[in-house]
Amino acid sequence: MTQLFLWTGDYFTERIAVPGGLAQYLGEMIAQFFINTVNGAIAYAIIFVVAQYLSGRWTLHHVYPGGLRLFLCLAS
Repeated sequence: MTQLFLWTGDYFTERIAVPGGLAQYLGEMIAQFFINTVNGAIAYAIIFVVAQYLSGRWTLHHVYPGGLRLFLCLAS
C-alpha cells in the first residue's frame, strides 16, 4: 500500500474540507512515520508523553485547583 502525505497548505485545506478531515489528516501524518519501525516507536513515545503531560496538567488545574501542594498532601 502506497501512501502520499504532502506538507502543503493546499493538501491540508483539501483534507479538512470534508467531515472528519482533520482526524484523517492527522492520521495520515502520523502513519507516515511507521514505515520504519524505529521512527514508529519514537512517534508512539512522543504521542504518549505529550498525552500524559497534557492530562497531568489538566488534572492539576481542574481536579486539584489548589495546585501541586494539595496533590502532594493527598498522595502522601
